[in-house]
Amino acid sequence: TDEDEDEYEAAASAARTAAVESDAASTGSAPLSEEELRAKIGKLHIKMATKAPARPVRDEDIPRTENYEGYQFPTLELLEDSDGNYTEKMEAFVR
Repeated sequence: TDEDEDEYEAAASAARTAAVESDAASTGSAPLSEEELRAKIGKLHIKMATKAPARPVRDEDIPRTENYEGYQFPTLELLEDSDGNYTEKMEAFVR
């Protein structure tokens, strides 16, 4: 929504301002202008998002092709029987 985008922009602006002030304080130099800061960020190896996504990606939104036609699921005979009381063996191992 527009309200969310405005909130994101305000937070991003505050973060940029804090970064400029932090950089100036740590280097003892004058703060960078917004253009200088953008140029400096542009040289980084990562790209920063300029806007928040319209809405978060949900699992339902990811396209999948679930076609099990012709697939034969493994049989239960592949499972092994347990080796007795696993809890006692684990407790002995831990001690």
